Amino acid sequence: KDLQQIGVKKNNINSVFLGQGILEFANNVNPSTSQTTPVFFRKSNTSTLWTLEKGSLLETAESIGLTPKFSCRNGNCGKCNVTISQGKIRYDRQPEAIPKAGEILLCCSRPASNSSDIIINI
Repeated sequence: KDLQQIGVKKNNINSVFLGQGILEFANNVNPSTSQTTPVFFRKSNTSTLWTLEKGSLLETAESIGLTPKFSCRNGNCGKCNVTISQGKIRYDRQPEAIPKAGEILLCCSRPASNSSDIIINI
């Protein structure tokens, strides 16, 4: 993200990870006008407002004290798989573990820019 902020184009950025890692690219979103989306966690009867700064839906859940199951935090294992009852999400990167229809991976998902409220069954 920092390289993009100083004008380096995405296709000119290379990386090497020694162990687990991810390369995140800026979404071309101005943080001062970033999207906000209401998120309701049905089983825990808790809600919050998702913002760009809160990160993934897993990080959003953790920010309000929830402890959903997870392992890898990058979409490889599928342990953070949950049912979504309402709303649309997008993945930061294509996950290795592919959830079934009506399910999402919390660790690498965020509300889609055109999503209404999100309802997740955790």
